[in-house]
Amino acid sequence: MNREEGELSMEVFFMILGALVLALTVFWLVQLLESKKDGKDGKQEKKYLTISIVVGLVILLGFSGVHFFRAQGNSSSKATQEELISRGTEALDSTQETTQIQMSSGESGEVTATTEAVDEQLEQSRKQLKEQYGIDSPHRFATGDTTGNWRIATVANGTAPEQYAIEYAKAYLIPAGGDKDGTCVYFIVNYALKTTTKIHIQNNILEVKTTEYVSGEERDAKEIQKGIVYSDNFYDLATGKQYVVESDESAGTKNESDFLTAVRDCTKDSLGKGEKITDISLEGKNLVIKIDMSGADTSIFPVNQIAGTRVGSVTDSILELGDSYYNSWDTITMEFKDIGSIVLKKSDVRDQGYGKFFEYDESVFD
Repeated sequence: MNREEGELSMEVFFMILGALVLALTVFWLVQLLESKKDGKDGKQEKKYLTISIVVGLVILLGFSGVHFFRAQGNSSSKATQEELISRGTEALDSTQETTQIQMSSGESGEVTATTEAVDEQLEQSRKQLKEQYGIDSPHRFATGDTTGNWRIATVANGTAPEQYAIEYAKAYLIPAGGDKDGTCVYFIVNYALKTTTKIHIQNNILEVKTTEYVSGEERDAKEIQKGIVYSDNFYDLATGKQYVVESDESAGTKNESDFLTAVRDCTKDSLGKGEKITDISLEGKNLVIKIDMSGADTSIFPVNQIAGTRVGSVTDSILELGDSYYNSWDTITMEFKDIGSIVLKKSDVRDQGYGKFFEYDESVFD
């Protein structure tokens, strides 16, 4: 039992005792009055009444003392608790404030240090590009840019911009947000080589497209890169590795039966409703695919345009097959009944980071 509980018990004890004495006092008072009525002197009743009153006063004094000390103890305890809570709160606030200051100071220092390091690295990269290739920061087009995100730089030397395209993208295009949504496009005109090179990032894939320079195109974004296409290459931005069409020659080739079976299986869902492949054969290393488009739905597009898109849908499936299948053919000839034919070579196969596909003109049958 603690101190507070002991004091409370004493109070209850004095209250019970006081109630008993009060009852006795009332009793002897009644007895005294009865004695007076009977003509007696009531000395004995008066004596016990006096004793009851004195005992009652003693009990009242004891109760008051216990109550007083308990009240003082509670007040002191409460004050002590409040003081302790106050001190604890102050200490906690002080600790939090100190921690926040330290964290703020630390974070600020880290951010500042990181920012300075990045800025210094960018500055160094741009300086090296300037020293090695004579190229500076790009600027806006004089006219024609409706996006506000196209930029152009000019040089005059014997180094093809594709050789430093990745470094240039990291030094200028990425810091400008060019790797976020694909809307930023940068161009480099090389007057000495008479070329215009586009640098563009999409899904961490860097496209570097070089065309013949057309006089005045560097001033008008609407006229940029309308010259003859010299190359259009794609690179993994993280590794710098170029995406190229590769095949493992050691994988060998498939026998004709297995090869044709695989081609039939992979192309069976590559056409639309009412369109059908009528024959697939292998003539030497020329894969011949014959297609009947007479039942095609021409309610939206004419049949010749649909046939142009089917060249891609059919051959995409074939290019997804493994290296041994890829090694089994050199050309693919697609014959569309009453429409026309097209011959696709392995030199027409491209890889822009999303898998192999044939580069061809979809309007071939127009």
